[in-house]
Amino acid sequence: MRVFLLSGHALIRRGLAELLLTEGFAVVGEADSIAGALPRAAELAPEVALVENRMPDGTGIEACRALRVAAPQTRCLIVTTYEEELALRSAVMAGAAGYVLQRASADGLPEKIRRVAAGEQLLSPEAVQAVRSALAAHPVPGATAVERAVLSLILQGMTNLEIGEELALPQNTLAGHLSSLLAKLGYRPAPGLFHEHAPRHPPVGYPGER
Repeated sequence: MRVFLLSGHALIRRGLAELLLTEGFAVVGEADSIAGALPRAAELAPEVALVENRMPDGTGIEACRALRVAAPQTRCLIVTTYEEELALRSAVMAGAAGYVLQRASADGLPEKIRRVAAGEQLLSPEAVQAVRSALAAHPVPGATAVERAVLSLILQGMTNLEIGEELALPQNTLAGHLSSLLAKLGYRPAPGLFHEHAPRHPPVGYPGER
């Protein structure tokens, strides 16, 4: 079973790789940024990508949504430091198959990866619908009309490619709106794991963007 690791922290990638190798998984690649992950995942076509919730050039939400376009055969599992409510909301917005709390990532992680690789959705339909309803019912403070439209289409389950086509937005332009929306929802710029003096990166589109 082929797994790709996406984390901005070498120690996290190393720890996950060691755990997975002992469990019989093939760690076929890794990256420390979203921009670095997209072409590699597209080429390697792993069954599952383990995606940290915060990286130097974006969030796990942005990473998973970009991977769904660049490597549609790959299913994402978010490894997160968020509390349960934020973690669930991030997984739903990302279109991920589920999430695992980083502080307990070794606990049951191999089984979760196997389930995700087999096509199982770890998030219950009831939980997903509850998140979508809550986000739809509460306007995002300061959101523009385009950002509100992007969020509405995300909650309908559309990919970034589908949203770009629906709103007639190039993917890099859409990525900028998504970045701004996530900032207003409290996800970006992400606190804690971003280095205070690290350079800021532009939003990430996907390979082949004109």
